Amino acid sequence: MRTKRIYVFIALFALAKLIFHFATNDLWSFHRDEFLYMALGSHLDWGYWSNPPFVGFMSWLAQGFFGGVEGISVAELRFIPALFSVGLISLACLIVKEFGGKIPAIAMTGVLMMVCPGFLRPGMMFMPVIFEIFFWTLYSWLIIKYLKTTNNSYLLWLGLAIGIGMLNKYSTIFYVIGILVGMVLTNHRKLFQNRRFYVAIGISVLIALPNVFWQASVNFPVFSHMSGLRESQLVNVSIMNFIIDQILMCFPALIIWLSGFYWLFKKSNPMKFLGWISLTIMLAFLIMSGKGYYTLGIYPLLIAAGSVQLEHFFYSKKGKWGWMGLLIFAFISGWQLMPFSAPILSQEKMIDFCENVKTNYKFEDPMRWEDGEIHHLPQDYADMIGWNELAKIVKKGYSKRNLNTQNCLVYAENYGQAGAIEHFSNGLIDVNSFADSYRLWVEEKIPESVNHLIYVNDELGEDISALFEKIEVIGSIQNPLAREQGTTVYLCSQPNRSFKEFWEEKVKEVKNHFGI
Repeated sequence: MRTKRIYVFIALFALAKLIFHFATNDLWSFHRDEFLYMALGSHLDWGYWSNPPFVGFMSWLAQGFFGGVEGISVAELRFIPALFSVGLISLACLIVKEFGGKIPAIAMTGVLMMVCPGFLRPGMMFMPVIFEIFFWTLYSWLIIKYLKTTNNSYLLWLGLAIGIGMLNKYSTIFYVIGILVGMVLTNHRKLFQNRRFYVAIGISVLIALPNVFWQASVNFPVFSHMSGLRESQLVNVSIMNFIIDQILMCFPALIIWLSGFYWLFKKSNPMKFLGWISLTIMLAFLIMSGKGYYTLGIYPLLIAAGSVQLEHFFYSKKGKWGWMGLLIFAFISGWQLMPFSAPILSQEKMIDFCENVKTNYKFEDPMRWEDGEIHHLPQDYADMIGWNELAKIVKKGYSKRNLNTQNCLVYAENYGQAGAIEHFSNGLIDVNSFADSYRLWVEEKIPESVNHLIYVNDELGEDISALFEKIEVIGSIQNPLAREQGTTVYLCSQPNRSFKEFWEEKVKEVKNHFGI
């Protein structure tokens, strides 16, 4: 009977998550990165410049179900991450069940998985992050099942899951390192003598192998991407900012997940293996200046463990009112932080909310961008502003002289611009870019008749200025809240040399630079 009640609770949390998704997920436009991931779905392959293929496959599924890249809405694209969020909540609650938790611990875990910023925001956007959190929680659940049963089939399922997870984000390797460290530091090192352990490794490798071959075919762009990421973004990540992120991402669950660490490392706990996995991952990203959210995948496990620990504490001390107080605090604090976690407020109300928090509470960290500076909005929100405006400006320039693919090329400096123009033009305008995966799809040969260029950038490059005799500014994004503020659309014409030659030389230069 108790097991049935647990499954009813899990089903209720899953239903609540879906209702929340449909009620709130279309107040803002697409995120910059979502435009790239939509484009990946239109170019199915075994890999992409900065991502393995899983997110592209998910994008392809979403577009196939809802009607293509040009017709899909914000809520439709984000339906898939909503489903993974439902799976994530369910897995976290199932971990509580495996740890011996009862209904109170299930309720605490379910509420926290619903309101913690670290799970809300990824679950509201179509990005690989929510898939990674889901897969890491799945790894933890499978390990727990193996530790409790010693059934080798769970090792094989773990190998399968890790292989698929590697096709989503390469950071899965850190979970694998955590497993190896946990094996060495506990009596589970006997797994090194288990033949099924190596079969599981073989399954993971076989699943990931097509992406490895793809990487090799284009000179391993993952290394170039990571190098650029470290130079442009990770250099701004300090140890203090990383620690602050750990506190803020799951602030409503702070006491819970700290208790989870304590419970996992209890002397007699057979689940200590999972404690070492979690600690190894956290220390690895801390030492390597990883972004704060890189650790999110370990928190469902810690929250589940902490819920069980505090359930035992409160109920053994007959302190049910204390338990209820903790649950109410978790819900209220999560609710107060929710505007930072999910786009539930209109743009105007979100601006007022952020200003109020900065002025009255001196709380600025959520508005810190990758450049290390404090801005008016969180970066993810600024990344959802201005895209439709940009596409309208480009369409204005495109129609101004009845341009088409035979006489005009459209170039955008970053993938957000390129994807937004393609989406909001209903797929009628093909955009070239040298950013991220777009450099893999760029047109290497163009007709001799192309003598116009629509150029989208925040400034006019010297090479473009020198090439064209006539350059007109069609318009620019003026919204001061948009990360794309200042992005300008130029209509360039009357080249003083063959534009075909110039373009094909530039494409060759870029491809040679990246070894593709």
